[in-house]
Amino acid sequence: SCLNNRLKCARLTFLHFADSRCDFPSISALKHLQAMSDPLDASVVDPDKVAPVWAEDKDVKNCVGCDAKFTMMKRKHHCRACGRIFCDNCSPHRDELPETFDLKGPQRTCDACHLNLERLRLDDPDSTDSKPDHQAVHTELLGKLKGLVSEPETHWSSKISKKGVKLDVKKQKDSALVVVRCTMMVKASYEKVITIYTDKELWQHWQPDMLKCKTFETIDAKAEYLYVLYKVPVLDNRDVVIYSAWCNGTVLDPSQKRTKSLVSTSVAHPLMKKVKNAVRAKINIGLTMFQEVDGGCQITSYYHTDPRGIIPPKIVNMTIGKSVDQMIDMIKFMETSDVPVPDVLPGDEEAEEPATKGPQVALV
Repeated sequence: SCLNNRLKCARLTFLHFADSRCDFPSISALKHLQAMSDPLDASVVDPDKVAPVWAEDKDVKNCVGCDAKFTMMKRKHHCRACGRIFCDNCSPHRDELPETFDLKGPQRTCDACHLNLERLRLDDPDSTDSKPDHQAVHTELLGKLKGLVSEPETHWSSKISKKGVKLDVKKQKDSALVVVRCTMMVKASYEKVITIYTDKELWQHWQPDMLKCKTFETIDAKAEYLYVLYKVPVLDNRDVVIYSAWCNGTVLDPSQKRTKSLVSTSVAHPLMKKVKNAVRAKINIGLTMFQEVDGGCQITSYYHTDPRGIIPPKIVNMTIGKSVDQMIDMIKFMETSDVPVPDVLPGDEEAEEPATKGPQVALV
């Protein structure tokens, strides 16, 4: 129980400090206190770590993960691995904790602790799971995109044109869902548009239904896996992440100046487990191109996605036009917001770093 765990932690902490040979806490005591307050650190396996002291309910008014205010409907939940307080959306996982925690069976965990526990499992030499081959994923994706952007204009049908946003669709072989092409003009600098589009926290301004959009794993200076969640009705749970990578120029002409392409597709990843009551829309093909033009920046996107919810494909195709309103909101934000522009844009050659280490997993 919670009380037993607290009593156990208090007793162990007291024993660490009960060192008659000095007036200050021992090194082992300090390490123990840090272990009690910090999320699990997958880089160091501490055999002495025990269940943490839980944060007091009365001291926490907002979710540690999303900062949402707790109410009668949005209840508080403790992560059993770090003791912090989250809402249900930010602590959806159930994980087996180390034996030293003395907690039997799967326990509620937050995103950060869940990921660290999964990393420990994946690093186990006996594990049979393997990560995606990002180079193979990238090569296959570019091949598909080159074919898509080379399609003749006669294959596309105009769907809607509204406030500078033009949306076209085309049928996709072996799929009931159409491919969507969206073209828009933003009266802002090329650098500013890319900077805003890259900032995942800013997406809430034009996609309010998005629960999360965070870097799940950094591959290198140009590529990453994204963890994205939308709160929509679902038939079952999903376990995919989005591979996302920057390319200079277009997919057909990488040498084209003042142009960048962001390519994406969904892949299965052993560290990403299913989450209840949330959808990770599957991106079969994704491409967003940014090109500097007179008066601003033109954005052209191609997407073939599967919402993977309970809505039939026919209805999904009929409601695609509603995404235009989100693009209009995005344009307005890009044109009116005051966002500082960095010296180096995402994907620039000078931003690359030597691959001295393997992919780095971030806390989501």
